[in-house]
Amino acid sequence: MNRIAGTLLLLIPLFFAFAPSRQAAAFPVGGTISIDPETGEGEEAGMEQPGIVDYSDRLIIRPYLLIPMNFLTISRYNTEKGFSSEEVAYLPNPSLCAGAGFSWWIFGFSFHTAVVPLRDTAVYGKTTFLDIQFNYYFRKIGFDLFYQRYKGFSLENSRSYGLFQGFPGAHRPDLSITAIGGNLFYIFSDGFSYNASFKQTERQTSSGGSFILMTSIINYTIDSSYSLIPPSQEIFYSTDTGFRGGSFTSFGLSPGYAHTFIIGENFYITPSLCVGSGLMKKSYRVLIGERNKYGSFIKVNCRLAAGYNADRWFYGVALVVDITSTKSSLGGVGISASNIGGFIETFAGYRI
Repeated sequence: MNRIAGTLLLLIPLFFAFAPSRQAAAFPVGGTISIDPETGEGEEAGMEQPGIVDYSDRLIIRPYLLIPMNFLTISRYNTEKGFSSEEVAYLPNPSLCAGAGFSWWIFGFSFHTAVVPLRDTAVYGKTTFLDIQFNYYFRKIGFDLFYQRYKGFSLENSRSYGLFQGFPGAHRPDLSITAIGGNLFYIFSDGFSYNASFKQTERQTSSGGSFILMTSIINYTIDSSYSLIPPSQEIFYSTDTGFRGGSFTSFGLSPGYAHTFIIGENFYITPSLCVGSGLMKKSYRVLIGERNKYGSFIKVNCRLAAGYNADRWFYGVALVVDITSTKSSLGGVGISASNIGGFIETFAGYRI
């Protein structure tokens, strides 16, 4: 997982478009009301801003650059003996994508297209992909829907296994990963907004957070022509040697917490983390045949956003990472195949 984290940091693009803030009317959600005891008339108290400002009555234009992600890591574990083999990681040759989004009221549309691969295709090969992700955030609930199909990967750090980039085993054009599913989550607090940090249809004016409960249904399949374990590592896999893919279907619950920190007047940073488990049906292929069993799994969903969000202009960067691992959350012995999907996005926009 350390290699994946390092790769994510290297892929984050730097893109900031600065523009001055302009004040205009917006529809406030929350805040305080003062009542004149003599007239009975009320007005908003001027000494306190609303915690969340709603901009759904405006047309929002949001161009962005985006890097979709889909990684695979494999290892074998034995918690009874405190053993875990070295993590084998397969990365696609990701593409930088450019797109634009438009939203008004409850309607929204966005589209992006691949511009250029981020790594040398002569060394890391080509990755073909279809990546469709929908991320909806409302005041109390939100959900993600996604379909990702990637084909063509490279073995990360292949030299340490005696394999060199561009040679069989290091580059795997036969490896394909398909993930389909969704996350549904409930936000407990009224003083926190995912929309403000990730979609900019709102603006959070004071720091605040919320506990979150997420439920997930995900299926991902891994398919390859021959073993995904480097020859030098096969000895550590025992009865799981020759692992070449399978189908994994999971249902689980993941509690978590998110918090937005407001810095100054309009700058923000929002970390969010949900971790959980549930039931997974595991069907996978190894050298001695096919294995079918039920067990627990590990689920991690993390989001991070930071930027500038004023009345008219906004810009920033966002990261969403969704990890589903076949590793049992209850321990034991088995193979861990982790599918890591999500995206890195940098954006700027304007509200009309």
